Amino acid sequence: MELDANDASGPEGPPPYGSQAHPSDDLRARYEGPAQVPSSSTLPRMSVPDLGHEGNRWTRPVTTLASSVHAPALVTSRGNSSNAANTSGVSPRSKRKLSQPRPGLASQTASSDAASRKKPKTAPQDASKHVIASIVAGTNSAAGGTDAAADDTAVQELAAKISFEQIKAAEGKGYRHLGPQDAVHLQNLMKSFSNSGAIRNQALAIYASNEVFKEASFQFYKFLRTKMTPELRGALAQLRPGAATNDQLFDLFVPYMFTYYNDELASYKVIVSTMDLRRPHLWYPRARAMKRRFIYHAGPTNSGKTYEALQAMNAAESGLYVGPLRLLAMEVFDETNSQGVYCDLITGQERKLVPGSSHSSCTVEMANLNKPVDVAIIDEIQMIGDEFRGWAWTRVLQGLPAQEIHLCGDASAIKLVEQLASEMGETVEIKRYERFTPLHVDHKGLIGGLQAVKAGDCIVAFSRRAIYTIKAVIEACTDHKVCIIYGGLPPETRRTQARLFNDPDSGYNILVASDAIGMGLNLNIRRIIFQTLHKFARGTEVSVGTSAIKQIAGRAGRRNSAYSQGLATCINRKEIPSLQEALEVAQDAMKTPHAGILPEWDQLERFAGQLPGQALPAVLTRFGAEARIDGTFFFCQQDGVIELAQLLERIEGLSLNDRYIFCLAPISRRNIQMVAALLHYAKRYSEQRAIALGLEAPAEAPTTVGGMAQLETLHQIVSLWLWLSFRFPEALFPDREHAFEVLETIVEQLDEGLRELSIPTAGRSNNPDAIARLSGFKSKEPTTRSIIELPDAVASNFLLEAAERLAAQRSQRSMRSH
Repeated sequence: MELDANDASGPEGPPPYGSQAHPSDDLRARYEGPAQVPSSSTLPRMSVPDLGHEGNRWTRPVTTLASSVHAPALVTSRGNSSNAANTSGVSPRSKRKLSQPRPGLASQTASSDAASRKKPKTAPQDASKHVIASIVAGTNSAAGGTDAAADDTAVQELAAKISFEQIKAAEGKGYRHLGPQDAVHLQNLMKSFSNSGAIRNQALAIYASNEVFKEASFQFYKFLRTKMTPELRGALAQLRPGAATNDQLFDLFVPYMFTYYNDELASYKVIVSTMDLRRPHLWYPRARAMKRRFIYHAGPTNSGKTYEALQAMNAAESGLYVGPLRLLAMEVFDETNSQGVYCDLITGQERKLVPGSSHSSCTVEMANLNKPVDVAIIDEIQMIGDEFRGWAWTRVLQGLPAQEIHLCGDASAIKLVEQLASEMGETVEIKRYERFTPLHVDHKGLIGGLQAVKAGDCIVAFSRRAIYTIKAVIEACTDHKVCIIYGGLPPETRRTQARLFNDPDSGYNILVASDAIGMGLNLNIRRIIFQTLHKFARGTEVSVGTSAIKQIAGRAGRRNSAYSQGLATCINRKEIPSLQEALEVAQDAMKTPHAGILPEWDQLERFAGQLPGQALPAVLTRFGAEARIDGTFFFCQQDGVIELAQLLERIEGLSLNDRYIFCLAPISRRNIQMVAALLHYAKRYSEQRAIALGLEAPAEAPTTVGGMAQLETLHQIVSLWLWLSFRFPEALFPDREHAFEVLETIVEQLDEGLRELSIPTAGRSNNPDAIARLSGFKSKEPTTRSIIELPDAVASNFLLEAAERLAAQRSQRSMRSH
């Protein structure tokens, strides 16, 4: 089911959940009668089959989220994941359907335990040829985690002879029955239990949050140690850490929780009352406790609006800059520190902490909402209406604990921001700015084609193929040297290319770029030349939006540059009227009508706890469809997250937290090598095996366009590894410093590759198609591309099958869209 923001918004929405019973109610009743919790007919609940008895033991159907390989798992992309759960394998018994009562342990056969330990076969690999094969080759030598299934006989003995009531009734001097080896063995069993993602997910079904589970599992270990009897010691001594043993310990853990953590479970249950997202500003009590002041700096590109905000931030005792791009965060980090104001840099892939710092510069998703500051800046505020990332701007607008918040952007979001501020009881001061230099349309176009470009020109194209083709044509037909900038290049490489273009003595005086120049770089551009005003988005040709045209064209004629005015034109003269029309649209005429929204992590976690056995894609889709959102907001698109979640279904042993972290990883899903790398890392993590980087930069810089593409992919995979290393236990991602060294080397080689890039040409041809063919490009760039078409990218049958599934999903969506 495709999520539609319009369907998810509006003053009217689905009713809150409240008509069903939750598993914990039935379990609690079997131990202590009616639950002692506040009554509420609106509490979110779910019906489950009847739970049977075996003597004094209860037998439960596996009704929790982690009870199958489809278990959803989430961690916030917006929160600290240092507490992300370690995981162990998911028991085969956990794959039973909700409607089936859990059979006795005797029905568990040895063959099912063997199947749970069976690992997928790995295809032969050539580390010298395949990026992903290099990763596998670099990590296969790491020690594997313990996932041995408990002996069925021993588990049966524990199930038959030991009950919670018997343990509870024992005298509290169990340590007398524990020798040193017994104590270590008990610790190992409880370590496997408490680190199991499957068990953590099952705990959600009885309203045990991750925080409560962490504390309670340790206290449960102390309880068993204190209440140890010779019979219990004998039964435990025969067990081995693993999924089957974890299930039996969980049978004892449930009544323990109802006995000693009743209040905590009841409190968490009350919280899970509704999926109501209509008042998201109430999610941030720290910000609501303050009387914040907003200052909206509204103006076009090259109007000085961000400069004024930065001056205010740097003059404050403490400050925070929040921007949409790593490149912007890096620019502010460098500029702030150069002015003697100590500033940290925090992005998804990088942390630069300056001793004694009082300021921070970060990407919007990384903003810390728990650290009060005097002055904050939210840059490009109009992106609050972005269909994919708008939620991040809504989050910082409503949740930043800052006395004074400067909003920078065009004027399109003024009314929306004023409305949101009014709901929070806060006010907005509007400051309007005009361009420092005039911007005109060059109606003549580019007479003479690409060979007529002049120093200071920037040709804007919307595909990598077009950018390299135009570079080849200009350098083949003229004496100009060309710099290139596009989103696939690392931020450091883009900055280097910008410096070369801005330096009048470098010899580089022409720039070919994508819409990546619209934000984050100060460039000495005389004239912006659009190759086209159309681009491909998700397989469909669309017109470039008015806001994007104005932002890109506005890069021409920067203040303090060599040019007193800026010019904009099109290669295709038929498109010049459209360009003129877009530039004439007044700032106030542009509208950002709605703010993007997504739930916070704890809301998704609680919601998932109500859907036992549901896969993460189903949880996300259902939440998006049924959450209550008023007309001010829209539910951001999560197609990419859901797509990755579907691929991750085959990986067992990931907790709710873990699975969602991997789904939020910053990768291009069109790149099979990156998808394969993510799946490989997820599988290694599910096995609790060390994930060494296993990659090195090549010995020489690339000399071809294809070589550049491979090196860019390598950079992105190393960046992915670093992103994951900041969200999972550092012990599983060893030698982060080496990864940074590899990245630095890759950036140096990309810089050298762009200087020495050899694109063969037939003399000084002015035929772009001829140049494209000689450059190794296809005559027509595909609008969509199956990731299977990229050869030699998959390191195992497991990854190949996952990639094929992703390709099939894309094909089905494409057919539906047409």
